[in-house]
Amino acid sequence: MFWVCVKRWRPALLVVLAVGLMACGDESTPEDRVRATIDGMAEAVEARSVQRSADYLHDDYSDQWHPNRRAAVQSLFGYLRAHSDIHLFTLVRSIDVSGPGDSATAIVFVATAGVPVESFDALVSVNADLYRFDIEVVPADEHWQIRKARWARADISDLTGID
Repeated sequence: MFWVCVKRWRPALLVVLAVGLMACGDESTPEDRVRATIDGMAEAVEARSVQRSADYLHDDYSDQWHPNRRAAVQSLFGYLRAHSDIHLFTLVRSIDVSGPGDSATAIVFVATAGVPVESFDALVSVNADLYRFDIEVVPADEHWQIRKARWARADISDLTGID
């Protein structure tokens, strides 16, 4: 039963795995913080750190599969137990900051694979699962955290026009 649940929730877990957004204070702009945080979140997931990954989620986090932060963190734990090798490749399509850094939305493509994916060309040649995430992030204390997310499977053709 556990493995069935993990497989069913895998796409939703990527919200937790790849795009939880909490920016470091060292970056100069909100856009820079979001980009740096996407990379940091991917590193936390690849390092299999549930705690570091969970820190990227706002207390009011929700997505279409997880009604709250706790449910998302529990799914992440199951996903990490089920997969011994996790490699993420992220591509940011857009980041839009509203007001003076009050919140941001971003579109991020995340590929998950059992082997490292170092480039777009490598992504095409490996058997990776690709997803698109539309996320909302907000500053929380000194960090940015993801508050809402929506995801859907994506196709490699969806990646055209990404810098």
